[in-house]
Amino acid sequence: MCNTLPGSIDYKVVAFKNGFHGRGYGSLSLTNTNPVHKVAVPAFQWPKLDFPNMKYPWEDNLLENQKEEDRVLEQAKNLFQLDKKIAALIIEPILCEGGDLRASPRF
Repeated sequence: MCNTLPGSIDYKVVAFKNGFHGRGYGSLSLTNTNPVHKVAVPAFQWPKLDFPNMKYPWEDNLLENQKEEDRVLEQAKNLFQLDKKIAALIIEPILCEGGDLRASPRF
């Protein structure tokens, strides 16, 4: 009844910062939204990853953008190696409340 061990296992779901996943209880733990939308809503303290901060135009910043994506992938790799209780990763190719942020198909 209290959502604690041993009945509730402390697995985690990881998402990117500034993503939007809805306004339901579980999704609000993943959503990085205006705090007023989360008032009095219990949320899990799940980890968040950076989203690559790409520079435009793409063709003029290929090397810099690749380094930025590699930085975020390394961040993810380190998180997954340190925390063995991650059950899922939510991947959003276009962030919503974070703006129209995009990553390359390589990412």
